[in-house]
Amino acid sequence: MNNLYKEFIGKFIGLNKIRKVIDVEEKTFLGSKKVSLEYKGGADPEVYPLRMLGNMVTKDKSDLTKLREARVVAVIEDIIRILTESELTKPEIDFAVGPRLMESLLDGMKRAEAILWNKPEYEITLKDVNDVLTRSIDKKES
Repeated sequence: MNNLYKEFIGKFIGLNKIRKVIDVEEKTFLGSKKVSLEYKGGADPEVYPLRMLGNMVTKDKSDLTKLREARVVAVIEDIIRILTESELTKPEIDFAVGPRLMESLLDGMKRAEAILWNKPEYEITLKDVNDVLTRSIDKKES
């Protein structure tokens, strides 16, 4: 075990108690370090950006809503830092963060889904969704 991560051992991410933290080769989109977390009690290991652990790890168990809030707070803080650094005016922030940001995110997700599904969203059927989920479950079980 890497002594750098001893502060996380025995603490929780949501309902899972951390048993081990391991460096992984995978990096984030911007090249930041990621780690794999192994839990006591047999929960599946999870990989997270190292920088997120400080917000996500708690001394006691927490429900998944609190875990989601902790993850989002870190991202919101980064967005506020970028907006502050950019010295945008209030109207520019209203425009950028309101409709523009959501439109951009949703457009990116829609384009990614079209590539993933190999067809436009309006052609995706419930059978397609079931086929993907069934394949995903089969992979996990094998």
